[in-house]
Amino acid sequence: TGINSATNNYTVYLFGNTSSSVVITGKTNLVITKTNGAVNPVIFGNLINNGIEITNSTGIIIESINVAGWSNGILINNSSNNIIRYCGIYSNDLYGIVFNNAGALNNTISSNAIFGTNQNYGIFFASGAHDNIIVSNDIGNNQWYGIYFIGASNNVISGNSVYSNDLSG
Repeated sequence: TGINSATNNYTVYLFGNTSSSVVITGKTNLVITKTNGAVNPVIFGNLINNGIEITNSTGIIIESINVAGWSNGILINNSSNNIIRYCGIYSNDLYGIVFNNAGALNNTISSNAIFGTNQNYGIFFASGAHDNIIVSNDIGNNQWYGIYFIGASNNVISGNSVYSNDLSG
């Protein structure tokens, strides 16, 4: 998609659904959103790769986009100060949102619906992911856990609705 070639300090509007994954690498201050008045477009996959991958980037805003049918819905890898908001993240094979390493810090995940057959976790914090904020999300019906941490610290989890995950919240 044109998103992959967007320059820094730019807003990209999605006009409709796409089956192309979005890879954001080495970008700063990029906004990806729907067009005004449109329904949320869907980035849909075939259960491989990541729907959206943010790597070595900062100041990325993903808003009002649905991500479904990938291995992982959204992967945040060695990236900081990013915002994911007003998105639907569902029916992904492994994880809804993954914070992948120690460089995944100071990100905000707010007002999203993360649900339905994300086979492992709705939100997964890998070792070293820290100082992230998860607030006001609806996280339910995932096959294992709604939110899961392995060696992650200083993350704020507040005001979320976490329900009907098979093993635990």
